[in-house]
Amino acid sequence: MTRFASLTALALLMAVPASADIFETAATNRASGATDTPASVPYVHTATVTVSGREGDTVQAPVTARLRIDPSQPSGERVSVLSRSDSDAEEIDNAIADLIEQIEKNDLEDQRDGFWCSARDQGEFAVTPANYTVLGEADGIVRLEPTPDRRVQLMMGEDDLDDLDGQERGIAKRLADRLEGELHLDASDGQMRGMAFRMTEPLRVMLIA
Repeated sequence: MTRFASLTALALLMAVPASADIFETAATNRASGATDTPASVPYVHTATVTVSGREGDTVQAPVTARLRIDPSQPSGERVSVLSRSDSDAEEIDNAIADLIEQIEKNDLEDQRDGFWCSARDQGEFAVTPANYTVLGEADGIVRLEPTPDRRVQLMMGEDDLDDLDGQERGIAKRLADRLEGELHLDASDGQMRGMAFRMTEPLRVMLIA
């Protein structure tokens, strides 16, 4: 009986992940002034953009463009147009050109503060137990899954979703339903080593000018 109890206690001890103190480690890291997220987007991604318009009673045919975006490249080289459907509407051509121009203009500081980035202010985006679930640890890297609201906060760069306006709240709600992701923290020092976010289905956003 004593041996069985000892083996059971050992099994329970071994079942406790080494990442149990990752939140304390991350807090220490944050207090030291180090960052808990990368300074810029560490990956190349593609985006499919569909733009349509209306002039009076005339509905303009939608145009779809597939863009390859590499935030690490200098301005003017961040966006490559992989494919694009034809258009006869100047307004739609201008809308796509304006979008590409905006992405191209995002310098490193913009990437840290805007939608295309992953770096966040430590005081507002702390890694705390209330916002994350520990998925596991392997090779010294702890995988954390943010709560749905936290995923939206990270993607939209908002520390308080209650501050969003009506249209932004709608986008946030749809993001929460479609967005999956996880953060990868170094178990030894709590610093961010990577992240992965993905959409389970497309998100359509209507822009009104």
